[in-house]
Amino acid sequence: MKITDTSVEPDALQRSYILLNVAQCAEALNVSPWTVRRLLATGKLPAVRIGSRVLVRASDIDNFIDQHTEIAADQPNPPGLAAEGEIR
Repeated sequence: MKITDTSVEPDALQRSYILLNVAQCAEALNVSPWTVRRLLATGKLPAVRIGSRVLVRASDIDNFIDQHTEIAADQPNPPGLAAEGEIR
């Protein structure tokens, strides 16, 4: 995305330039830093490398969450949980 792209909302433009380190990403995603490193190593989460630092755009975290958000109605009940109206 170019800074001159006028079709992007100002907040989205600003969010695309916020960079988080691995610990901050882990906190935002509520996972361990090792999980973030694994997501980065497999390319599931894009990284920005500046020198030896590995950073992630806040907007990429948002996109990752959006792509991995599941609607509960589409998911089968986990083992041990009763379906709505079902008694176990």
